[in-house]
Amino acid sequence: IGAYEFTPVDHSDQTISFNPLPDKLVSDPPFTVSATASSGLPVSFASLTPAVCTVNGNTVTLITTGTCTIQAAQPGNEFFNPAPPVAQSFAVTSPQKSDQSITFAKPTDKQLGDPPFALSASASSGLPVSFTRNTPAVCTINGNTVTLLTTGACSVTATQDGNAIFNPASPVTQSFTISSQGGGGGDEPKVYLPLVAR
Repeated sequence: IGAYEFTPVDHSDQTISFNPLPDKLVSDPPFTVSATASSGLPVSFASLTPAVCTVNGNTVTLITTGTCTIQAAQPGNEFFNPAPPVAQSFAVTSPQKSDQSITFAKPTDKQLGDPPFALSASASSGLPVSFTRNTPAVCTINGNTVTLLTTGACSVTATQDGNAIFNPASPVTQSFTISSQGGGGGDEPKVYLPLVAR
């Protein structure tokens, strides 16, 4: 009986496009969200803040004031790798509370290998600001400290969930680039060819 060779199919990468979501009043009716995958495969949604908002299919229902974060995912198939999840956050507010805003400057670009660094942001209410990473494959956050994992764009969202007096602030997202060390010109390796006498 002859043997045969099995050649595995290479999986292609895919990405998700999921636009930012506007702030909502807690009294607003349920609404739908949409996102697309570059593969054309269907995208699923989940609430990362189920105490504030829930998701059924692609319909979001608001529960109370706070920051609602919705994550879009696509698990891939026999031809495509899973897409990196994409999360979008928005404020769920009440007209009976005072508004606040967040000031969060864009972090400077970094090189892979740079040490972890601290983020800084402030809320007009004086309440503390929290940070979440939107690109977990590229960077991680512990408290306000960012650790770089690989090259690419690191996206971070600053949030303030409010309290009995203040509405949650509109989330502010900033991105910065992580490049490889020595990525600039002039340091490319030199190739020496043998000299052939004629």
